[in-house]
Amino acid sequence: MSNIYLSGEYTNKNSSYHIEDSVYKWNNFQKILSRSGIDFKSFKNIVEVGCGAGQIISSAKKSSMFNDCNFVGHDINPDAINIAKKLNGSISFINKDFFDSDLFGKTDLLICADVFEHIENSHEFLKKLADGSKYLLFNIPLDINLLSLLRQESIFSNFYKNLGHLHFYSKKTALLILEHSGINIIDHSYAKFRLSHFPKGSLTIKRILSILPQKIIDLISEDLACVLMGGYSLVVLAKKKSKN
Repeated sequence: MSNIYLSGEYTNKNSSYHIEDSVYKWNNFQKILSRSGIDFKSFKNIVEVGCGAGQIISSAKKSSMFNDCNFVGHDINPDAINIAKKLNGSISFINKDFFDSDLFGKTDLLICADVFEHIENSHEFLKKLADGSKYLLFNIPLDINLLSLLRQESIFSNFYKNLGHLHFYSKKTALLILEHSGINIIDHSYAKFRLSHFPKGSLTIKRILSILPQKIIDLISEDLACVLMGGYSLVVLAKKKSKN
């Protein structure tokens, strides 16, 4: 499946590299970091794996949350790295696997947004990833819900063919694979894309009416709203489990 990122197929199907979602994703990361009590001002190296067009780590740099810090983006897709370099020349974007980087094991914060659902052996990927950084941030799309199970062809097949998703998660299975991979979860929360993220021109009367029932359910139970109707991601702050 990795060939789609090297052949240009992914770029042809996702030419924006989801730039329109980047600031929203970083804002969710910023919230979970800010309430963690972690001394992130002392961080020296922040890396994003699978950085795409690089706008999440660019937002991190622009946020002024960190002091004298080195920001680096890694992606195996050369098209993505070329776009990232054009959009932000102040960050080092590298067309190489992070596991082969000099910063592997020396990174303070590793950003992994919408990545490991694309990896064939995601368990081994996560086990190795945990060795690469002191802290990890994940954004994990939660594709499994009642609506997606009822509309399997239009949801799962679309995500596989157009986005390259090889694995599909619910909140519970996402947390389980992280724990099974030797990752200690510090905090997690929902990113409610469907309810709170409206790229320019997307907030129509039709959309408002379609999300109103989910909004009401969400006020009662976030978990129930996610399980029934989807459109959420899971934001996770984590670190490698310490050996006993």
